[in-house]
This record gives sequence, C-alpha cells and structure tokens, in this order.
Amino acid sequence: MRILPLALIILACTVPLQADELLQNGDFTDGSSHWKGDGKSPSDYANDNPSASSDPFTSKGLIVQLDPNRWTKVSQVFKGNNSALYVFTINYMVSPDLSLSQKPDDYKNITDKFRVEGFDQWSRVDIGVGQFFDGIVDLGNLRGFYEKFSQKLGKSEIQKFVDVGPPIAPGGDKVVAVAFPPGTGTVVILNISVTSK
Repeated sequence: MRILPLALIILACTVPLQADELLQNGDFTDGSSHWKGDGKSPSDYANDNPSASSDPFTSKGLIVQLDPNRWTKVSQVFKGNNSALYVFTINYMVSPDLSLSQKPDDYKNITDKFRVEGFDQWSRVDIGVGQFFDGIVDLGNLRGFYEKFSQKLGKSEIQKFVDVGPPIAPGGDKVVAVAFPPGTGTVVILNISVTSK
C-alpha cells in the first residue's frame, strides 16, 4: 500500500511545473480582445485589405502594419502575482518586404514616441537602429524592465524572443508592451506570453 503514495510523489516530482500565464488572449484566438494599440485580427485586417484574406501569412495571430512615420505597438494591462520575476516570450513573423527606419533619431527617447501607459513616465530610453522593443512596467511604482531585439529580415519564418527581466514589485497592475519602429511591411505576432519565474 505504501508503493502507490510513493509512486505518486515520484511522478509529481518528475512532471515539470507549468508556469501560470498572466496575459489574457496571448494566442489571439479571440482576435485583438484584451489588447490595445495597432494590432488587428485576421478578420479586421482582411476588411481593411481585401486581398489579405487569402494570404496565409495574415490568417492568424495579431497583425501589425508598420507605419513609416511613427512607432506602432501593442500592449495589455495584467495582474501581477506573488513573483517578482517575469518571463516575456514572443513568437512572430515578419513579411519578406519588412523595412525599418535607418534614422538614428527614430530610436531615441522611444517611450515618448509610442505612448503606452506607464512607459511614458520612464526616463529616456534609446535603442539601436532597426531594433524592436519589449518591456514590462509596474504601474504602482513605474519600475520595470525592457529589452530590444533584432529580427531576421527577408524571411517569413517563425522567430522567437525570450526576455527574463530583473525583479520588479510582486502583485499589482503591470503593463506589457511590444513596439516596432517606423517602417514598412507587416509583423504578425503569433503569441505573447508573460509567466512568473
């Protein structure tokens, strides 16, 4: 009789623990629900661009059409948990014709340029030419972390970026944002995940 409880304990220890997902609709199965910013669902995008309805590239995820004159972004407010460490993961594709601004001024003081709640309170953030931006900010004390990441251009393969931030206050309201510099072409975000570590 003691073998069964022992076997259950051993099994529980060998099964990896799943981290709790903190975002809502991070796989965009409900279109752009719970997300703010410039992302469109495939059905919304098809309405704006009738030729896109038959394009497999824009048939899933959250579609962000870059703008040559401004930063584009998507964001979501979420509830933090009792952890102070958060892991951000994004899977995305870029259209083969994606082209990003080469003007250094477009990448200076960027949080002022894409205006997402919480991030606009940060001090100056500069990143390198041709980079994307992600970050999580704590709305309670306006602390958080950000990272910039580069993409492979000229291919529409799935790309992945993972960012483990430094500790921020546990609990409370947080904001996750992903922002794209001025340019042309399309980014398709397949999923965004924020889990605690």
